[in-house]
Amino acid sequence: MIISEGIGLQILVRSSFCHFLRTSRLRAVLTITVSELISDVQVTQIKPDGTLEESGEARGLKKSLEELADESKSPLLLAECGIPEKSLVAKAESGTEDRWSWSEVKHLSESLIMALDPSLEHAILDSVMNIDRYAAAESFHKLAVAFAPVPDLHIMWLLHLCDAHQEIQSWAEAAQCAVAVAGIVMQALVSRNDGVWSREHVVSLRKICPMVSSDVSSETSAAEVEGYGASKLTIDSAVKYLQLANKLFSQAELYHFCASILELVIPVYKGRKAYGQLAKCHTMLTNIYKSILEQESSPIPFIDATFYRVGFYGDEFGKLDKKEYVYREQCDVRLGDMMQKVTRIYE
Repeated sequence: MIISEGIGLQILVRSSFCHFLRTSRLRAVLTITVSELISDVQVTQIKPDGTLEESGEARGLKKSLEELADESKSPLLLAECGIPEKSLVAKAESGTEDRWSWSEVKHLSESLIMALDPSLEHAILDSVMNIDRYAAAESFHKLAVAFAPVPDLHIMWLLHLCDAHQEIQSWAEAAQCAVAVAGIVMQALVSRNDGVWSREHVVSLRKICPMVSSDVSSETSAAEVEGYGASKLTIDSAVKYLQLANKLFSQAELYHFCASILELVIPVYKGRKAYGQLAKCHTMLTNIYKSILEQESSPIPFIDATFYRVGFYGDEFGKLDKKEYVYREQCDVRLGDMMQKVTRIYE
């Protein structure tokens, strides 16, 4: 008897419903598995024209994830495998209620495909992204969103995104990545009642970076159980990334954000009675408030960035054809500079 991968996944999901009521823990585990498969399996192959495309293994994996949520095909696939349809009935040992939920299975399938698709796109466009750091930044952002259920992977891709922004001197965007990482860590610490920060502090971070979620998800806890993310979810890690955000916001001359960031670091040093670090923080705050006063008193309004709308037209651009993007550049980047930069990347 040969069991299709899609049916095998459905049986795995049934066990999750029986033992854990929901699929949050399984979602985290399977997201980790997708990440590891992308690293271990040949997911691309060379086409006759020398470019890359998805391999048969990658297409097979995507098909299995789609079959997982296909309610109409499930009875037929079960019959082909010689498995009775009632095998998907998910009842607890002492219960009679069927816990199986197709809506939740579909959500699980969509989440896993959302992790798979950008991973495959990233692998296919790898050589292009070495040249086009804007494309690299966009790819890293997609991966960070896709792997959000697993803190370790979420943090990894956010830090890649942070590095990509720093390479093109997008200091404000890089700072927001650091804030997002600090937010992930702080959320976990708040959920564990570590006592340094509260939910109000997480909300204050969200005002700086909307990517920071207002609640700690159950997936985060599920991933920690599996041993992923726990090593990075410490107070020292949060402070490290808050300090990085402060440094990057300072380079972007966004001093209001610097002040808000340091206000979150100070309680840690107060609790530890680290008076030397407290003195440094207050000295930095003094300098930040002086910089804010200088900006506000200047007769020339402060402009932190210049924005350019860039359109791509022509078959040579592939997926970019007929698409437009807004590029955020430093305030001193003029139209000629932007045209030269874009031409150099895509010539």
